[in-house]
Amino acid sequence: MALVTALSLAGALSACSTGDPVGDGAAADTVAPRSSTGPAPSAPGAATAPPVTLAAGDPEGARLRITQDLTDCCYPAGHLSWLLVLDPDGAAVVQRQLRPPADPSPVVDVTLPEGPYHVVSAQQACAATCASVGDAVDRCDAEVDLAPGSTNYLTIGVDPGAGCAIVLAATPLGAPVADEVALPAAEVDCGFDASLAEAAATGRNVVLSEARRCLAAAARRGVSAWLQADEPGDGALVPATVVYRLAADGSVDVYQVVDPTAPVWAWIRSSCAGTAPDEVRGFLVQGCAAAEAVPWVATT
Repeated sequence: MALVTALSLAGALSACSTGDPVGDGAAADTVAPRSSTGPAPSAPGAATAPPVTLAAGDPEGARLRITQDLTDCCYPAGHLSWLLVLDPDGAAVVQRQLRPPADPSPVVDVTLPEGPYHVVSAQQACAATCASVGDAVDRCDAEVDLAPGSTNYLTIGVDPGAGCAIVLAATPLGAPVADEVALPAAEVDCGFDASLAEAAATGRNVVLSEARRCLAAAARRGVSAWLQADEPGDGALVPATVVYRLAADGSVDVYQVVDPTAPVWAWIRSSCAGTAPDEVRGFLVQGCAAAEAVPWVATT
């Protein structure tokens, strides 16, 4: 069984309230506050290669699934989430930046070699769009020791403006969004892009983010990749949220939110034949089939 031994809050933040920070009685253990100087997230928009992971079910490996939940409302203009899993040498074996597509939302589901790891979570509040974000806040971190052949569930409870807690859970926290939407499961996690939404909101020319260029580069190289993006909606002020899942053969599944103004998002998926380079948007998808609903069932 995993052992979670520590948690810290960003210096100026108050501690989380006592008790189970994620609700529903899911936590098997909570972790006690401590001081830490763990590494901060790297620059937004930086694409990362996948972690050095083992095949699912490998007896020498340990499954680690991490889900994030907001325990209170909220970041008014939305937020980006960071999750890092560091090995004993301080190297990031997992690094994710995403705009949570649901609440709660799965963030990581990987099989790692046995041993101790350091988990770091932080949030960045969005400005008018999520192309501009503030400093990392509501940070917490914890040590987790993964035993060979084990399955380990962590839940990150985030109380906006008040801090964060990481708990070891007896069962996975359910999420109203499918893993195929929220988790990369790809060779390259390109992260989050808001360059098109920012241009639509401000009237300025598009300045493509590194995240969007990352997916176009992956298509040229013939590797699989994942990208989440805020893009201009159909005449609405609220941006459309889109997830691109690019396969190594060049085909791409495009996931979109049906109504971004709804309190709970429903997703549809279009399977497309491929992408084409585009000077303004970075890439365009081509040969897309009719959209179909994506089941709201997370793989556990």
